[in-house]
Amino acid sequence: MKNFYLPNETDLMEPLHHLVDRLITSFLPTAVRHQNVFINEIPGNMTVEYNNEWVASVISGMIATITGNTKNNCIRFSAKKYGYVFVLEIKSTARATSHPLNPDLQQMQQLAEKIGGCLFFNNQNEEKTLMSFSFPNLPITA
Repeated sequence: MKNFYLPNETDLMEPLHHLVDRLITSFLPTAVRHQNVFINEIPGNMTVEYNNEWVASVISGMIATITGNTKNNCIRFSAKKYGYVFVLEIKSTARATSHPLNPDLQQMQQLAEKIGGCLFFNNQNEEKTLMSFSFPNLPITA
């Protein structure tokens, strides 16, 4: 019989601000190369309690898309909580060159939908890009 590691509740919960900071770190080389800067304005009291790894995967894909497809840019992260739903927004001061039907964005959308969330991408404005990820953040039950 195999032994499986069952994480406890505190292993699964992480403030969204810290999660985004952790993910941003891996994209710093690309950001520097493209002369992009990150600003994390997510409140520190928003704790991700549900599907932390999947949420991180979607956010990581969003950061990769916006970082890899913009230059000379300020990329801002913000989030709001509506009951048990979190809405994370990534806004940039430059238009991303990626098309919303990009296969990577489609894959992120599918993952977002798997956890009951939704991904929105808007680069219609010539001077801005907005990516939004809403997802349920239901408390962990025993």
